[in-house]
Amino acid sequence: MMLRNLMKFNLVFCLSFIFLFFGCAASKISPESLNEQNLRIINTRTKAALNYDKFINELIKYDIVLIGELHENKAHQAAELKIINSLKKYKKLDVVFEMISSDKQAKIDTAKATGVSKNALENAIGWSKRWDYAFYQDLIESVFYSDANLIGGNLSKGEIDTIFNGAYPLNGHLSITDEVRNNIKKIVTTMHGKDEIKDERLLEALVQIQQYKDRRMADKLVHSKNLAVLIAGKFHTDKNIGVPLHIMDFDTDKKFIVVTLGYEGEEPNPQEADFILLFKDEK
Repeated sequence: MMLRNLMKFNLVFCLSFIFLFFGCAASKISPESLNEQNLRIINTRTKAALNYDKFINELIKYDIVLIGELHENKAHQAAELKIINSLKKYKKLDVVFEMISSDKQAKIDTAKATGVSKNALENAIGWSKRWDYAFYQDLIESVFYSDANLIGGNLSKGEIDTIFNGAYPLNGHLSITDEVRNNIKKIVTTMHGKDEIKDERLLEALVQIQQYKDRRMADKLVHSKNLAVLIAGKFHTDKNIGVPLHIMDFDTDKKFIVVTLGYEGEEPNPQEADFILLFKDEK
């Protein structure tokens, strides 16, 4: 019992650390200020830069758009808002958020149907206190107060507990290979240091939960009736280890494209994303 409680404590700590690792640096960049002077859009395959309008014209050719961010990073949330507002001009959207668990969907749909003020929106949609709502407020409001659909894409706490206590392994071909799972393990251990995660069962639990989260988000995207957009951490949208592999395991005809948000100095990698948006600095 003591070991199990300790492992649960470590699990919560590790997951929280992961969330913090992929975020935090705040910027005062607004959507209106994003331009070619402070942001470059790069095709990771050709390494060629393209302007914003051509970038949007590329995105609307696909059924699913995955956007990988640094969490709670105002520059990245501003870019997401700009992209969402642009896409809404062309197609109806289903926007899937990692920051909202899918068990909150009934609350979201009720709030949408009955109407709710902006001041009450955070509670009305069941926003997780794990995430600072202030960073995402404009993005959430842009989606909610439009004809777009706001979709919860994450696991509930109860589901995470169930997986931790022992869940059936995921089915699949591309997403559950030893190579993928080992790459996730390497990332987790690199982030924490080998001494931080000594218990192999804890490491396996972290990997299992990560993959179940990715499968849930992929499920929401694949079964969308509209242009589906995912807002999630860069770890989740990585083509090598994340949601893209789970989409392909659904054996769907839907086409997807991955956009990652970063900063100058990062090397465009076509194995991780199709486009990278590079901001000049994090300040």
